[in-house]
Amino acid sequence: MKILVDADASPVKESTEALAKHYDLPLIHVVNHHHMITSDYGEVVVVDDMKDAVDFQIIKLSEPSDIVITQDYGLASLVLANGCNVLHPVGFEYTHDNIDQLLADRHQVQVHRKRTQRNTQHKKRTEQDNQAFRKQLQAMIERS
Repeated sequence: MKILVDADASPVKESTEALAKHYDLPLIHVVNHHHMITSDYGEVVVVDDMKDAVDFQIIKLSEPSDIVITQDYGLASLVLANGCNVLHPVGFEYTHDNIDQLLADRHQVQVHRKRTQRNTQHKKRTEQDNQAFRKQLQAMIERS
């Protein structure tokens, strides 16, 4: 089992790295070359900036029972199909039971944005989000 992070805009790189190190798990951050990051523990895989290049690389690297961390519902649905465990950075787990509804909701938001030409305000990340993520990732690691 390894942990793969869709790291372009991930707010949980440090938390993920700390838990991966604690459990001695391989960790791979995948980024495009516009989001160069460093890691004291994990591997950083850099891809070009083609649309969805990070997603394709994560799919290519993922294996059943791996943990994938992403905000991208589309990527989540694809790696779920590969048998991966998938976690959102705010701490909720993507499952076969909730992914269809999440994708449908995302579509509705996109339709609304297109119609109104307005972007939705995202709420700011809180310490509660950080704690929920760490707790859920630890539980996911321990049950795997």
